[in-house]
Amino acid sequence: MERNKRILGVATLPLYIGPLLAGLSGSGWAAVPVFVALMTLWLVVMRPQHWPRQMALWTGQVAVAGAAQVAVHALIVVALFAIGRGIGGVAGVVLPLSPLVPVALAFFAIPLSRLVWTPEAGRRVAAAEPDPMLAALLDLPDDADPVLVADAIAAAVSAPGGAARLARLQAVLAAEGDGHAGLRQGLALWAEDAARRGAGREAAAVG
Repeated sequence: MERNKRILGVATLPLYIGPLLAGLSGSGWAAVPVFVALMTLWLVVMRPQHWPRQMALWTGQVAVAGAAQVAVHALIVVALFAIGRGIGGVAGVVLPLSPLVPVALAFFAIPLSRLVWTPEAGRRVAAAEPDPMLAALLDLPDDADPVLVADAIAAAVSAPGGAARLARLQAVLAAEGDGHAGLRQGLALWAEDAARRGAGREAAAVG
């Protein structure tokens, strides 16, 4: 695992070298949003558990956490780009590179990182950390639409670790006794739908 972490560090380097080279090659500040977007894409690809696919899971807490990650990486991009431009300005040297070269280099880091480090490996490393999908479900308001909640639960259960997540969700609801009205209704709808689908598959198999 430690070896894979070191390899991931090497694979991620082009993501940071890209904005530095862009600054050294004299690219304008309009290039910064491109590298911020690539950084964000890297976050989504490498940490999908932090970026829910269901809108119902995008609670205020999840949105703030995501915005914080993007903001931090945006600052890193700006710093690297500024360093590149600063070095070029002080040295009086502008690298003769096409603006697409730094962008392509940074983009290359995304599939390369994904090849050496899967989200599943990241989940195992972060096993002791709180489950963001479970936290997002528990943060849903009491008046949340049960149908949307049921869809969110289905997504959470179908994701890796879904069985354990469902067990923990039920344990939390049982321990708290009351509250989470929308979540409880959505859980009931999801259970009914799952039961119907199971019965349908069984009937089809018998037929």
